Amino acid sequence: MNDRMMKAVLYDRYGGPDVLYTGRVPRPEPAHGEVLVKVRAFSVNGGELAARAGRLRLLTGRKFPKRIGLDFTGEVAALGVGVTRFAAGDRVWGVLGRSSGFGSAAEYVTVPAERVGRLPDGLDLVDAAALPVATTAITALRDKAGLRPGERLLVRGAAGGVGNAAVQLGRAYGAEVTALARAANLDFVRRLGAHKAVDHRTVRPAELGRFDVVLDTVGTDLRAFRRLLNSGGRMVTIAFDLKRPAASLSYLAASTVHGHGRVRFFSGNPTRADFDDLARHVVEGKLSPAVDTVFPLEETAAAHRALEAGGVQGKYVVRVA
Repeated sequence: MNDRMMKAVLYDRYGGPDVLYTGRVPRPEPAHGEVLVKVRAFSVNGGELAARAGRLRLLTGRKFPKRIGLDFTGEVAALGVGVTRFAAGDRVWGVLGRSSGFGSAAEYVTVPAERVGRLPDGLDLVDAAALPVATTAITALRDKAGLRPGERLLVRGAAGGVGNAAVQLGRAYGAEVTALARAANLDFVRRLGAHKAVDHRTVRPAELGRFDVVLDTVGTDLRAFRRLLNSGGRMVTIAFDLKRPAASLSYLAASTVHGHGRVRFFSGNPTRADFDDLARHVVEGKLSPAVDTVFPLEETAAAHRALEAGGVQGKYVVRVA
């Protein structure tokens, strides 16, 4: 077998999960300031589903084949010139930066060294793949919302990848946490630390009460959830309505200057410092990986299909043999 080639998940056209297949592509080499990581696992994220389906084609374009995979865990296989913080064999996790696009669903990936962090000792590489997106929850609650002890926190989409981390962190930060999730996931979010778990399909937003911080991972009905903010309240969202993107993004922009409570929108773009914070939260027991199901690389399409079906508890993780 040619060791200059590697397995990777690809697709040649936009569409459903069935467009995904495992093919072979050239194995990358680390450039200056980069590390080459032998990937052990990655998770499936909502943004990848939207990109694969063609909902983001204005950004992703029409050049094929395309790659998937945003985050990863693995071991450092080689170092680019100028990288001194890591050594071959180091166990690491990371997220590809905004400029890199997708591509971690493969046997190897190159990534700038500042977007990689060391895993805590004893943390399984496959389980750990559920956690890189938790950096988004840390940034949302700590930096964007400034969550304080004693405040009331509402987490929308609480059983998902970012949501489950937000529930755990909100509890650890001393907030009173209300989690919105499907009925089948209410016990799961309670185990994560939610003080109150509510079926989002049976309760209207106006019936939930008032909150100091709302963290939204869904992107729809933002106006209704914004109305739940107390005076001085903060709302953070990491999503927008993909069925009405122009209207949704316009509302987010307008919220910065009109009405009660700005809605802060951002997408995760973690750096080494964020991964150091993530590791510290794990070591201190504030955050644990929540893995729903582990799929082999050749069944990545099944993982996409499962996430699209809804009802995930934590993260779907793909193991790379």
